[in-house]
Order: sequence, then C-alpha cells, then structure tokens
Amino acid sequence: MDSVSSLSPRQPTLQILPDLPLGHPVALHSIIGNRGRSGPIEDSSDGVVEYWSSHLDDVDSEVIIPHNHRCLDKKETIEEVFRILLKP
Repeated sequence: MDSVSSLSPRQPTLQILPDLPLGHPVALHSIIGNRGRSGPIEDSSDGVVEYWSSHLDDVDSEVIIPHNHRCLDKKETIEEVFRILLKP
C-alpha cells in the first residue's frame, strides 16, 4: 500500500480513528483551504479535500484560508500557525 492509498476513506484504519479517544487534553485547531471561492462553506473544497471531510466538530478554532490544498506557505496559514503556537 502506498501513502495515497492509505488516505482512502475506505481504509479500516481511517474509519476507526474518529472513534478513538485522545489520551490527554489536546487543543485541536483546523486550518482549511477553500480556494477563495464564495458560497456556503459547507459546499467548499481546497481542490483536493472537501470541507465536510476536513471539518472537525468541537475544535478550539477553525480558520478558512482562501487558497488551495497547498496553502502551507501562504501568509494567512503562517499567521494562524503562529497565533496557535503563541497562545498562552
């Protein structure tokens, strides 16, 4: 199995992950791209992953970045990572 195949929603490992408890209190944050498109966020995508698949309930923060799946080097993404890391 290659790394791309292991990300298939049909993979048994990925199917059980949402039901596994976290071992200790962990802050969860989501940074999600939407390619800068307008419209309902629930219908958006970063061009690779649909919003419904990347969204997590009960996170401490969720930020939508107006870029595609490769948004790691974008100013908004970097600023959000710094904001999260510098939280007291």
